[in-house]
Amino acid sequence: MKKILLSSLFSVALLADYTLSYQFEESEDINVVDVMQYKDSKNIKLSYYYEGESSILPKTGLYVIDGIRYSVEENDNNLTYHGVTQYGDINQEQQTSPEPFFKFLKKLDKEYIAGFEGEVWLVESKEDGVREQEKIVVCSNKELVQAVKTYFNTIKYFGEGSYGQEFDTEFQSMFMVTDKYVLIAAKGIELQRFEQSQISPNTFSLPKEAHKVIEVFEDEDDTTQ
Repeated sequence: MKKILLSSLFSVALLADYTLSYQFEESEDINVVDVMQYKDSKNIKLSYYYEGESSILPKTGLYVIDGIRYSVEENDNNLTYHGVTQYGDINQEQQTSPEPFFKFLKKLDKEYIAGFEGEVWLVESKEDGVREQEKIVVCSNKELVQAVKTYFNTIKYFGEGSYGQEFDTEFQSMFMVTDKYVLIAAKGIELQRFEQSQISPNTFSLPKEAHKVIEVFEDEDDTTQ
């Protein structure tokens, strides 16, 4: 009995897989769902889809497979992939904390988002020289906080997100409200899902039908006709 219990505990402890997704409002009628599927620091997939378009995650996206980065794209219904140039270290923590995007004013209430109990804060932010106050919802769940940190480390690792959003410290500090609190809802942004459950190993491999893009570099000094 003791051996069974210990085996069960280790199985739970070793189950590191999780899925994190946020919904972003692009326009009044269009929402993008950005997804990170995580196994470990060497096997991660970033992808996105438009809400209502499909419940199946696309094969396109940014992949970290055994520590090597790839980008999978679709053109004319054909999947292609290529390696991504070295940009940064996924395990490297930012040396200096970015300036906070939100200035805390006061706590208002509690609200549940995607199954997580969040705190409603009144905050102030400054953008393009204009200050404004708004309500946001934040959460201090330790696993969620770590997942959001990993999400931004992965974007930094690629230099951009799955649908082209550029990594910058302001974008990161909008989500990492403090060291212990992450954003789970604000105007146009909402946590959709954070689930710790096993993900199929096939998720962290290149699609079989994807063809490698062969990059051709032209020699600028070549004057032959």
